[in-house]
Amino acid sequence: MSVVVIVVVVVVVVVVVVVVVVVVVVVVLLHVVAVVAVVVSVVVFNIGVHLALCTCIRNYVCVGIIFVYSILFKSTGRSSSLATT
Repeated sequence: MSVVVIVVVVVVVVVVVVVVVVVVVVVVLLHVVAVVAVVVSVVVFNIGVHLALCTCIRNYVCVGIIFVYSILFKSTGRSSSLATT
């Protein structure tokens, strides 16, 4: 019986670690994409397009972060105000 409990604990810990790593990687990638897009817009396009792209990218980053957190909270069984938006 104790072997089963140990296996379950190990599996839960591994799943939590994997989920946290995926969330961190996704959030970092979203920010990298946003920064690259803004830099490209500054270099290639004019200020109007730059401002529009900044607003667009910022919205996508916010939506992406909320989406990732909602997945995280659903997978861990916790509820959050972010998960309900």
